[in-house]
Amino acid sequence: MGPESAYLAYAQSHGFIDYLVRNHGERRLREWVAAVLRGDDFERATRRSYRTDLGVLDARFRAEWEPKAEE
Repeated sequence: MGPESAYLAYAQSHGFIDYLVRNHGERRLREWVAAVLRGDDFERATRRSYRTDLGVLDARFRAEWEPKAEE
């Protein structure tokens, strides 16, 4: 992975966490992190904390984030 790809990956990760906090609150993010630390995989932790699957959250995030990336 080159520097530009790494930068984009970090920017997307930061944007996704920001999206989760803005739309669902810090409490749910903390629940999600705690579930992963307990050993849940990302899908199970997401379903438990956000009551939806990771693909749905990702699609919603991308719908909001990608237009901003093009500006």
